[in-house]
Amino acid sequence: MSLCKALSNPNRLELYFQIAKMNESSFPTDSECFVTDIISSLNIGAPTISHHIKELVNADLIRTEKKGKFLICKVNEELIEEVSKSLKQQ
Repeated sequence: MSLCKALSNPNRLELYFQIAKMNESSFPTDSECFVTDIISSLNIGAPTISHHIKELVNADLIRTEKKGKFLICKVNEELIEEVSKSLKQQ
């Protein structure tokens, strides 16, 4: 899935912004964002959030890892830097 297509869905875009926001606020603690922390802030069911997370991972926008029974999401900083550099060159 392309980057633009992944972010074209309003719910997925909001989810991505929530993950990025949580990453920024927890920066000193290795930028971890537990999915359970953001589920309550979005008006979307857990299965839908799971689907959107999968699409964001497929677009390489975020990375996930399991920590016990919890899922952690992290923004793919390398991709953001690449996109930023590409946009500056144009």
